[in-house]
Amino acid sequence: MGKLPNQLQKGKTLKRDYIRPGIFPGVKKELLGKREILINPDLEEIQKTLVQVQKSTRKNKLSTNDVQLVWNQFFEEGVQNPHAGQIRTPNNYGFDMEASFIQLVEITPDLTGVLISREMTPPGMNTILPISKHLENNPRIWVNEVITTFWTHLTDEEIELVYERGTVQAMAIEPEEANKYSIYSPKRRDLQMQLLCRGNRPEFISELRKSLQDIAAKMTIENLENIAWHDFKKKWPSLSHRYQRDFLGLIRQGRLVKKDLLQFAAESLNDRYQLNLDFWRGPQRTFNTCQIVFRFGACSIWEVLAKKSRIHQEIVSKLQASSEISNHPTTRYTVGWIRVHVDDKNRICFMDEVQSDVMESLFIEKSENTKYAQVSAESLKEIEDWMVHGFATVQRWAYSIGYRIAIHSKDSAYNCETRDMTPSDRKWNTYYGSLIKHHKLELETFQNYPGPIFVEKKGNPNFPIISPNSFSA
Repeated sequence: MGKLPNQLQKGKTLKRDYIRPGIFPGVKKELLGKREILINPDLEEIQKTLVQVQKSTRKNKLSTNDVQLVWNQFFEEGVQNPHAGQIRTPNNYGFDMEASFIQLVEITPDLTGVLISREMTPPGMNTILPISKHLENNPRIWVNEVITTFWTHLTDEEIELVYERGTVQAMAIEPEEANKYSIYSPKRRDLQMQLLCRGNRPEFISELRKSLQDIAAKMTIENLENIAWHDFKKKWPSLSHRYQRDFLGLIRQGRLVKKDLLQFAAESLNDRYQLNLDFWRGPQRTFNTCQIVFRFGACSIWEVLAKKSRIHQEIVSKLQASSEISNHPTTRYTVGWIRVHVDDKNRICFMDEVQSDVMESLFIEKSENTKYAQVSAESLKEIEDWMVHGFATVQRWAYSIGYRIAIHSKDSAYNCETRDMTPSDRKWNTYYGSLIKHHKLELETFQNYPGPIFVEKKGNPNFPIISPNSFSA
């Protein structure tokens, strides 16, 4: 931070009157109470809002000088989360004290959030700060507090950007860790996270799009501008079978042209799933370091299913409600997630967990032969491909930083000394075995892992896209 946002430097304000759909004036008043939320306001708008909040108020008020001071601290001095109006209620008071309060927060580099309110402070306590932690000090608390405070005025995409900021900060390597272990490089990790986030957004890539790019890269290595369809099917039998309809539309006189493959890859978008980032420091980690969570949502799939019938709508609502309150790294629209440990020593991105609470719930509904059984079976078929796209997304990022992909073997996954994963052949085959077989991963042993793990061959012609030397300290 430390400098004015572009719109303020130019003397202009990006007016933000956005309120989330469904939050009508009465609902907004009930949710916010005596709080007012502003996004990217100018100083004049803040002062006008303060006047409205303090209307008919005589005690514990803020002045225009107080607002100016907080404004200067935020935009000129670079103070994080500056505030004014925090008080302490005496112990002997028999009631809460009310006082005006203001706080400015950098939600994202392009979004400044302002909270203006009349806060109640119980006897013997200080006013509780809405945003109490700095991003670098405690990313998890910062993320939760920012979203809790400003969610009514943020889009889904902006809320996910808050999660991503927390992820990038949580994955940063502390200087003492870098000094303790020479393999850890703060500079390298910064570059890794920049590639992961691609500026503001991570890059979701479907399996087909990634495969087309990899095939074109291999054709370039082999000096091929085109390839016969029957030769293509021999080289990539699984891919050509699953996406035959797409490839048949690209065939020219019995051949596939590299230029056409690249153009189709650039134009092929997959809007079935959405990628969001989070981080994980909870249980069931193989290593005691922060992990990146690649979280995949299925908004469009749920919307289509919910419109089919009342039973469809019920099962979708049931799944979404369960995902929203789960202790796992899920949100309302999450269909599955992949937790990744970045192993700098062995230059691998280790998939420590591939999991879907939604699929597990659907498996149960299907097996119990309830009224939801048929719809659950149908829903499973709709979302079962999320893993191949998820794997492709993680793999593409791994390649971009010069790392290989690795995943658990049964020995490492079910090692009771280090993990608490319940052995289950069905779960293993659903989430791990299918990916291992599909990508022809091979067993390899690495020091400190709880057992041998499956990893990509070093001779993969598509690896790496970027030389690992680019990330040397």
